[in-house]
Amino acid sequence: MFDMATTREQFVKRIRGALGRGANAEAPTPPAVEDALIRLTWAEEDLPGLFAERAEAVGVSVRRCKAADLAGTLGELLDEHEVKTLTLAEEQIAGGAALAAGLDERGYELRAWQDDRSMTGHYDVDAGVSGCGAVLAETGTIIYRSGEGGGRGHMLVPPIHVVVVRRSQVLADMVDYMGQQAGLRPEQLPSSQSMITGPSKTADIEGVLITGVHGPGKVAVIVLEDA
Repeated sequence: MFDMATTREQFVKRIRGALGRGANAEAPTPPAVEDALIRLTWAEEDLPGLFAERAEAVGVSVRRCKAADLAGTLGELLDEHEVKTLTLAEEQIAGGAALAAGLDERGYELRAWQDDRSMTGHYDVDAGVSGCGAVLAETGTIIYRSGEGGGRGHMLVPPIHVVVVRRSQVLADMVDYMGQQAGLRPEQLPSSQSMITGPSKTADIEGVLITGVHGPGKVAVIVLEDA
């Protein structure tokens, strides 16, 4: 019978021997890393403003509004892009149920997606609207966390992806985001995490850049200033 525990002990013992350490040797303490050496962005800065600058530099449009004005701001954005149908990850967005009702009243058609493992519903809409795990001011990056409240389809399939971000989710950089993840148990983590910096882009062998081939060709972010 294969004994996983014994095999692991033998494996670790060989590594300790190769490093010249005994069985009771303490693990080395990693050196302290100075923030000044690894950070280009600091929490004291205007993070929403910096995020907007960096995100717009890579082709993402950014709007800022109060949480109470979200439905109106989102409606303006959808109208500008002539969006009629959409999928909405309402569980990822603060006040998502009220937002869904407001969009329905404004005449937008919200398509069901929750029970569709094939993501077919996302292929038949003009836009996918979701929340996110965080955004990074340093690079203008969106971190999308998929799970029961919002699947991968929102940020992979529709031609337009709209992301609603709370002010508290605007972080300085990846150092801060990884600090938030430290100590989480596997069951507390999402099924996947994707880092999105700008719309989907690809280039052919001649170096011609094309947008929107492997994902949304347009990405827009709405930052809720008081949430």
